[in-house]
Amino acid sequence: MTVSTHSKPHSAIIPRLIAKLIDALLIAIIDSILMYAFWLIGMASGLLDATPAHWFQIFCTFPLFILDGLCVFAAPAALAYLNFADAFPIQTATLANTFFVTIISVNWLYFSMFESSPTKGTPGKVFMELAVVAPNGRSIDFVSASVRHAAKLFSILTLFLPVFGPDRNSCLHDLISNSCVAVENPDT
Repeated sequence: MTVSTHSKPHSAIIPRLIAKLIDALLIAIIDSILMYAFWLIGMASGLLDATPAHWFQIFCTFPLFILDGLCVFAAPAALAYLNFADAFPIQTATLANTFFVTIISVNWLYFSMFESSPTKGTPGKVFMELAVVAPNGRSIDFVSASVRHAAKLFSILTLFLPVFGPDRNSCLHDLISNSCVAVENPDT
């Protein structure tokens, strides 16, 4: 893989894991804010009441939101399971499904927009001085970032561990999207 002089391929798992944990925490905070907003909408429309159990549920769902930030499948799996189990009362099913579709979309946009931006990475990656780059070392475009995000579903099969690519160690979603995670400032 040819990468610009400003970055070099990076296959260390620990910095990527720390970046992922930072991003998972940010996703969990965003998802919690969205849940609160959806509850306000539900209460304003008369679909939900303001019982203490509803407010306590924010704290109970925070681990799911962290899992949503760590892996792509948590929210879609929860949505499918809850719908299959008929867990949503009919009067709130539309609101609940809209909430889940919203957090799935926010997760996708969070990763795709940040990784295709001039920063070349999410806040976690920027903090760890990592960047998602194309083979030429430049930023990937939004479509490539979206493919990379969707391909994380396949990376679950390898537990997100690096697999051997043609010229580097990368996760499966990096290989599928023709990108790699590189050290942005290799001199430091």
